[in-house]
Amino acid sequence: MQKPKLGKIKLLSAKEQVAAVLRKAILSRDLV
Repeated sequence: MQKPKLGKIKLLSAKEQVAAVLRKAILSRDLV
């Protein structure tokens, strides 16, 4: 049961990282 949970957490963390990158890109575009 721990393995699938860890996998889900990894997927969520990856999605959060992508979202953070997208937000940074949008902010940089707004600044420009």
